[in-house]
Amino acid sequence: MNRKLTLGFILPFLFSTEIPATAQSRLLDKNTALQTVAARILNDSQYRNVQMNCLSFVTVNSNGSFFDFIVHEKHGSGCPSVSNPKLIFERFRINRNNSRIEQFDKVGNRWIAENKVE
Repeated sequence: MNRKLTLGFILPFLFSTEIPATAQSRLLDKNTALQTVAARILNDSQYRNVQMNCLSFVTVNSNGSFFDFIVHEKHGSGCPSVSNPKLIFERFRINRNNSRIEQFDKVGNRWIAENKVE
């Protein structure tokens, strides 16, 4: 087979931007991502005094690669009250491809991998 014919046959496959259906089906959906973030909070000793029913999860950004969630504290109805009811408790980003969680570092103004958050 000559080189032009081979390149003409192979190049379209190399530069295809379409994601195979099997790869798309493995992407984390919003509900699973939210459950993953909630489980991370529930299992973290830093949040042992936090009642899950007193937290509100809001999706603030999403695309084909990740979901960004902010977590607000709810106030009233059995949840502790403070002066600022919309205070952001935490911000998390979860990768849709590998379920890796990052937490937003407010001081450093950057995302940090979950295992490096102090």
